[in-house]
Amino acid sequence: NNTDNKEKEKETKKLKVEIEKCEKRIAELEGQVADFDQKLQDPKQFQELTAKPDFYKGYDDLKKQLDAEMTRWEKLSGEL
Repeated sequence: NNTDNKEKEKETKKLKVEIEKCEKRIAELEGQVADFDQKLQDPKQFQELTAKPDFYKGYDDLKKQLDAEMTRWEKLSGEL
């Protein structure tokens, strides 16, 4: 029974570490998206950013990464 408790504690600790990593990544991605959003509000920066052929794909990929990381966080949190 003591072994079961230790295994459970180990698994819980592992989950918490993964959740922390996830939260850091989410904050990082949110910051990047917010930075782009802010730049897109400025007409001059909007012109410069949207003139780049790969801008929309990169912006979309960034948002997809954020969504995936948030989904991962929800799954990990549900396992706690």
